[in-house]
Amino acid sequence: MKRIFFVLSIILFTFFISCEKDKKNIEKQVDKLLENVDEKIDEGLNTANDAIDSSLDKAGETIEDVKKNAEDTLSKSLEEASKTIEEAKENLKK
Repeated sequence: MKRIFFVLSIILFTFFISCEKDKKNIEKQVDKLLENVDEKIDEGLNTANDAIDSSLDKAGETIEDVKKNAEDTLSKSLEEASKTIEEAKENLKK
């Protein structure tokens, strides 16, 4: 009877050690997967941030271009208006 308990104890102990090894391997694999997921998330965030920064830069450039064009148009319109006023003054003097 003692031998049976002894053999069963050895079998259970061996099974326990095997389960612990499997558990450690599973934990290692899960840790690797989580690291990969974290890396992919970081890469995605960096890509998204780069795209946002690029879009904001382009939007800023576009706004500056529109502002410059508006200023140029306004300047030209004022010049033309001044010329027209001068011509009108000259025509009134005649």
